[in-house]
Amino acid sequence: MKGCKFIKSIFRSINKLIVGTAFLSVGVCLAGSNSNNAYVGGALNVTSISDQQEFGFYSNKIDNPGRYNFNKTITGDCLSAILFAGYQWQINRIYVAGEIDANFIHQPIVKKTSDYKIRSSLENEIAAQLRLGYVNHSDALLYVLVGLARAKIERKVSFIPGGNYDDNSLALSGIRNIQTAYGPEVGLGFQKEVVDRLSLRLEYVHTFYNKGNADVNGYKITFNNPKGKNTFQINTNRVILGVTYLLG
Repeated sequence: MKGCKFIKSIFRSINKLIVGTAFLSVGVCLAGSNSNNAYVGGALNVTSISDQQEFGFYSNKIDNPGRYNFNKTITGDCLSAILFAGYQWQINRIYVAGEIDANFIHQPIVKKTSDYKIRSSLENEIAAQLRLGYVNHSDALLYVLVGLARAKIERKVSFIPGGNYDDNSLALSGIRNIQTAYGPEVGLGFQKEVVDRLSLRLEYVHTFYNKGNADVNGYKITFNNPKGKNTFQINTNRVILGVTYLLG
């Protein structure tokens, strides 16, 4: 329920930004904008993924739950491709744009110990963004962005036979969870035209995905399931190098 309220609050914030941008766009058009163009582009994206995994066990279900509780962050890096399209307005040196990004990412990150193996993957990321920037006297664009991202996140946890979580006193079942996750993102960037209508872009974006959770159950002693809760949250840091082409 808290996650739903969080997502709704993010949507309300994005809606307010969109409305504000719409009013600003009208003002730009009335004032006679220097340029207003649709654009498309593509980029290479280096993403650093961190997945915070927490296991908490119930004291009324198992003895000495502190022996089994843990909080770990697993990390990994990957390279992926992005396609994007948007519409921009510029008056004097003020720049405003709305953009949709599709990140073709499919990257598992894995953590394995003598007790467990955790595999998380981030897939099919789509984001809606608003950008506000300033064009300096060298015609280079500096901007900040805010947005909302959506992605498919899949996690698998298996417990190693004979390890701390698969002995006669506990014997936990594996966990598989598929989540459609949402998260706000913030970033900043630099863009510079290199030839007519074609620009290079360098960008940094951080995304905070909402938390998910799953029950932790035993497969030998089942009458008092669940034994605890597995909570997880992915954050990403991206560095993006791309090209933008103005249409029209």
